[in-house]
Amino acid sequence: MIGGNGVHGPVTDIQIVTEQMQKTKHRLTHILAENTGRTFDEVADATERDNYLFAEEALAFGLIDKIIDRR
Repeated sequence: MIGGNGVHGPVTDIQIVTEQMQKTKHRLTHILAENTGRTFDEVADATERDNYLFAEEALAFGLIDKIIDRR
């Protein structure tokens, strides 16, 4: 399993978890690309590591539709 102490367990279990994580990342990248109007590669590059965005940056990237600045 993958936990707070890193990856541990038999090699085959680690391979299975890794493959599932890669499949999930590929699917999510595809979904984000479709919904943001970005290419798969652009989204893959942007999500390779943690990427924190201000609201304006999220809007420009296509992650959100609009910014609500007051209630």
